[in-house]
Amino acid sequence: MSLRGCSVVPVTGTARALIVCQRSSAFWGLGCPKTHSRSKTRLVPLAIAHTWRKLILRREHGDNRLADTIKLLQPASLLALLVTLVLLFGFQGGQILALPYL
Repeated sequence: MSLRGCSVVPVTGTARALIVCQRSSAFWGLGCPKTHSRSKTRLVPLAIAHTWRKLILRREHGDNRLADTIKLLQPASLLALLVTLVLLFGFQGGQILALPYL
């Protein structure tokens, strides 16, 4: 089986954790050479959020404005998380059913 250029060998026992770790590192752009080009684009939302937070906190009453912004974005972020999970399992459902114990 191949995951974005990584070789993953199906095994059981303790090595299963290593496969999961390898999958997550490939997802975040850390594990495999073919994913390093995508790692910068995965950091863009983090950089935008960090910059936005710093700008809000620099303003007058920054703590209150940040709390209001978080309250405003909470429903949208929850909806985005649920949509992401539905899409993830929707697109990967066949793979999950094919390898249920991996």
